[in-house]
Amino acid sequence: MKSARLAFGGWNVSYPATDRSPADSADEVGPASLLARYNRRRMPPEKFNFRLRFHLREGDCIASDEVEILIVEDQDRGQLTVRSGGRGRPLRSQPSALLVGQGYDDRRAALRAADNAKSALLVWAVGRRIGVNIGHRLGWSRGVEGPAGDAAHTDGIDVYEDGEKGGITGLMKLDAAVGTNAEAFVSTVRHEFLRDTVLSEKQRLAAELYCQSFFDLSRRSRFITLVTAVEALLEPPQRDAAAQSLVAQLEAAVRSASVSTEVRDSMLGSLHWLNNDSIGQTGRALCRRLLHGRNFLGKAPDKFFAECYAARSQILHNGSPKNQTVDMVELADAASCFVSALLIASFRECAANTSG
Repeated sequence: MKSARLAFGGWNVSYPATDRSPADSADEVGPASLLARYNRRRMPPEKFNFRLRFHLREGDCIASDEVEILIVEDQDRGQLTVRSGGRGRPLRSQPSALLVGQGYDDRRAALRAADNAKSALLVWAVGRRIGVNIGHRLGWSRGVEGPAGDAAHTDGIDVYEDGEKGGITGLMKLDAAVGTNAEAFVSTVRHEFLRDTVLSEKQRLAAELYCQSFFDLSRRSRFITLVTAVEALLEPPQRDAAAQSLVAQLEAAVRSASVSTEVRDSMLGSLHWLNNDSIGQTGRALCRRLLHGRNFLGKAPDKFFAECYAARSQILHNGSPKNQTVDMVELADAASCFVSALLIASFRECAANTSG
């Protein structure tokens, strides 16, 4: 069979030369189809986009009659919009929605922008004390390889090539016709997104736990989740040399003791944590630093945290607080306010340290 060569883009591609039409033989490939195949395989996509799906509690919504609202349109930051989770339905009609970003040069840039959008969403939810579940429905989350090749932190984020999925049309820019809830959402997310808010993994985990607490139907379970959110935020510092020397002596005594390997390993594991301050110490110090002058149920922040942490331990070990007169509804509601204030103060401190 004769062959011809087609040159394009610096490539020479051989294909069968024939007078027959493609309909005469489905196996033969002409220059037009080769060029299309080359473009699909060799040409990089022009831009990458992302979608971040989230779900509010039933009854909560972004109060707007629009289907989509433009949040950011910036040459360097791309375009960010909030879109209703129901096709063609207004944002206020349901609790599900998406943050959609467009116009990024590569997959990594799109993923970084998606992470910023996720941080901005969490800051809004924590500040407004609203429950948010990211990647709420089964099948919504799709891992996307990140800068370190780790897809674990991309829950709810979908990065895709430009044109792979439907674009956004009929965008509305925010004006007075939009509900105050939507205005606060757009304003906060825009502010945090444009300043490249970056939360540490511990801050993000704490914020996610806080937002998840609103989905707990039991006040007792919700309270435990809230205290756990504070624990997730803490980074206990090492104790001084004298304390660490004492721990080393205790470890040596355990190693030389006539106990089983299982008991020895368990005791050594417990002793290892004594090299750092306790959760209680660290939590009280953080509360004094970040929430000085605030009060919760009439108590200073460090005292309120100590009470909550003790109640949490008692509930987990005994099923209920030691003080049977404790009103769990009141305590959980106060804890929600306390954790929100602590997280927001932590975010602000981190932003100030970064900008400084």
